Amino acid sequence: MVQNKIQMPRIILFALIVLSFQSCKEEEKPLPNILFVMMDDLGFGQFGLHNDTLSIDDFDPYFVRRVNENQSYSPEQALAFSKLAMPTMNKLASAMDILPPLIDAAGGSIPESIDGKSLLPLLSGQSNEPVHDQLVWAGLHARAWGFLINTSYRGHGDERNYAPPAWTVIKDDYLLRYVGEIETDLYREIPEGKGAQYELFNLVADPDETQNLASEMPEKVTELTSVYFKEANDFAPPVVWKRRKWEEIRPEKMKD
Repeated sequence: MVQNKIQMPRIILFALIVLSFQSCKEEEKPLPNILFVMMDDLGFGQFGLHNDTLSIDDFDPYFVRRVNENQSYSPEQALAFSKLAMPTMNKLASAMDILPPLIDAAGGSIPESIDGKSLLPLLSGQSNEPVHDQLVWAGLHARAWGFLINTSYRGHGDERNYAPPAWTVIKDDYLLRYVGEIETDLYREIPEGKGAQYELFNLVADPDETQNLASEMPEKVTELTSVYFKEANDFAPPVVWKRRKWEEIRPEKMKD
C-alpha cells in the first residue's frame, strides 16, 4: 500500500523536473548534464489488476481514484505532463537500448556483447538515422500479464507454464509473429486448442494489429521468417520454461 501511494507522486515529480530542464534557455544557463531513465512494463500487477473479475473498462476510474488520492493534480494534468516530458520516438528501438546511451554519455566504450545501441545521437538531435534495421526476439507468448489473463482457464500464477512459444520480427513497416501450438483447455475462446500460425501486420497502417496479412502477403512472411532463422541460431534457451516449447521455435526444428 505504501508503494502504491508514492508511485504517482514520483512520476509527477519526474515529469516536472524534466519540464523544468526543457524550459531552461541555453543562453541563460547550460542544461544540467543528467540523464533520466524511466522504464515500465505497462502492467499493473502490483495493484492486483490481473484478477479474474477486472476488465479494461475498470482502469480509467481506477486511475482517476489513485491520482486524486495521492496528489493535487487532476488525471488530465498528469497525462499532459507525461506527454510533454516524454516525447515519442518514431525510430525502431527497444529496452535493450537503455544501457548503451548511459555508457556512451559517460565516455565509455559499448561492449560488443551488448546487442543494444546508443540512443544518445538521436535523443540529442545529432542524428536522425535509424537505431535498428530490425528487431528479433523469441520466448513464451503468455497472457499472464495484463487483462488478457481473464481469457484463460489458468490463473495468473501458472498460465505462463502452459502458454505457447512465439517469435517476432519487426522490419520496416511490418511485424511478423509466429505463435506455436496452443494447448487444449487453456483459452476460453478456443478450449479445443489451436495449431501454430503466422500473424503479419502493417504497424503503420494497422498499429492495433487487427488485420492479419499473412495469407495475402506470403512473400513477406517468407522474407521475415528468413530473418528469424538467421538471427535466432545463437539465442539461448530461457532459464525457466518447458524445454519442448522452446524447441518448437528453434530454427532447425522449424526447417524440418
